[in-house]
Amino acid sequence: ATIPDEPRSFSVKGLVSGLNSTVTSMAERGGPLSLSLAVFIADIVPFFPSQPLAILAGAVFGFTTGLLFFELGQALAVSFCILVGRFVLSRRTKGYQSIDADEDSKLAQVLEELTSGLNLADCWKVF
Repeated sequence: ATIPDEPRSFSVKGLVSGLNSTVTSMAERGGPLSLSLAVFIADIVPFFPSQPLAILAGAVFGFTTGLLFFELGQALAVSFCILVGRFVLSRRTKGYQSIDADEDSKLAQVLEELTSGLNLADCWKVF
């Protein structure tokens, strides 16, 4: 492989143009389900904004279809993250979650009082 004489320059305009054409062609080929997949991936990746995808969904598919498939992608991403947290990460933290080990802790006392108050017939007295 040869090394080019001049380094390639980075331009935001070129990046946006390339991303725009890639996402538009993906949306045309894959339809609204490809948008749901893109939203799913964007919502799983931390600190990756999905607002540009919402704007794109409305522009490419219209308000109703774009909203429906955008929300589908978000619902799938949330469900996936909850399942990962529930079944994968909870195994690693089993020993750290138990409040019952220290019955005299202030948190355990407050939770017990709150629970017993919510079980009363007139539960509004708790609040």
